[in-house]
Amino acid sequence: MNKEKFFQLVEKYHAPAGRYNYYPRISQWEDNLTYEQWYAQVHEDEDSLDLYFHIPFCDKFCHFCGCNIKVNQPEQIKQKYLEKMVKEWKSYDLSASKIKNIFFGGGTPNSLSLEHYKWLFEEIGIDKDQCDISIEADPRKLDFKLIQLLRDYGLSSISFGVQDFDQDVLDIIGRPTDLDKLRSNLIQLKEYKIEHTSIDLLYGLPLQNKESLSFLREILKEKLINSASLYPFANVPWFQDFYPLWTEHKPDFKEKYGHYFEIITLLEEFDILPISFGHFAHKSSRHYRSFLAGSLRRNIMGHTLEKSPILVGLGVSAISSTAKALKQNSKIFENYMFQDISFDRSHLRSSRESKMEKIFEELSTRNTTIKTGGDLEELIHDGLICSDAQKGHIQITPLGRHFVQHIARFLEKSL
Repeated sequence: MNKEKFFQLVEKYHAPAGRYNYYPRISQWEDNLTYEQWYAQVHEDEDSLDLYFHIPFCDKFCHFCGCNIKVNQPEQIKQKYLEKMVKEWKSYDLSASKIKNIFFGGGTPNSLSLEHYKWLFEEIGIDKDQCDISIEADPRKLDFKLIQLLRDYGLSSISFGVQDFDQDVLDIIGRPTDLDKLRSNLIQLKEYKIEHTSIDLLYGLPLQNKESLSFLREILKEKLINSASLYPFANVPWFQDFYPLWTEHKPDFKEKYGHYFEIITLLEEFDILPISFGHFAHKSSRHYRSFLAGSLRRNIMGHTLEKSPILVGLGVSAISSTAKALKQNSKIFENYMFQDISFDRSHLRSSRESKMEKIFEELSTRNTTIKTGGDLEELIHDGLICSDAQKGHIQITPLGRHFVQHIARFLEKSL
């Protein structure tokens, strides 16, 4: 990829844009569903479904993280929280439905114990190898007995929140890491033959430089991962007191995106290629082959090989979706724990919103032509898309894969 052209486009399109993993965004929701109406929406197509469990627990704060978390909670609170999620699940009366995928996000899902997961699977009614399981994990504290249990139940994807491979960077963002231990954990994880092993990296962090790239290169050489996700650092309001200390160490615009460019160049050297929204996968992986074939899917958690028509999100702040509707649980931990089963926000999509969501999913998951419509000459001129012979069809270029969220924002405004 031409570096000069890349920076020209970054300067033009660097303004914040949504993730478009569901549509419309919460700020546009109309709260136009009662609980009974939401329940009816879920039961319109109940043959199969996906589950998302939000596990908010972490040992301590990381100063870059805007997730909904609870820090340093005792075991009895964790158990009570699991019990509330099970109660929420049972309120749906969907035990006859086939569960295809289970996603664990957080927070730190591997902050729960082996016994917690055994209990949860039994209460939900999950059998071994019944479904595909994906989990976000802190690579600094891996319990391989837990990994084995999850593997027995269908663990196929694990994503590690690494953020960076430079010790000084990790220390200043409140995430001290023994990098040798991290590497050792990744090596040991290979024994479990997990199909999709990914790392999350941030760019735009204070003190960030080329030092971390040498460690990343070694991990890539050893084939310890086959996927990566890159996210820009963004200020978190409740950590504002830390940021003045970072000022002299924060990269400027050119340094920030220079670091991104160096990472993607290194990933490409090892055949880990862009899909969309900062997600990269090895060209031999099923995710990337599905992307080329036009069969990859995307939901609220990210890219997935299969997607059920219903996603039931369980836990504090969890988002659920059906073909027509969206809802979000209370974002306040205490409210979720002690109030009756309900939700804070909801939205019944219009026909236009349903159409737009379909377009956004296809943009992020297909390397084939996509029917859109609208005046897209500017995107064509910038080299982000090429138009198909059929009127109203486009295909995203390899360069455009790094700008999909900005293409989506352009389409949202123009269609």
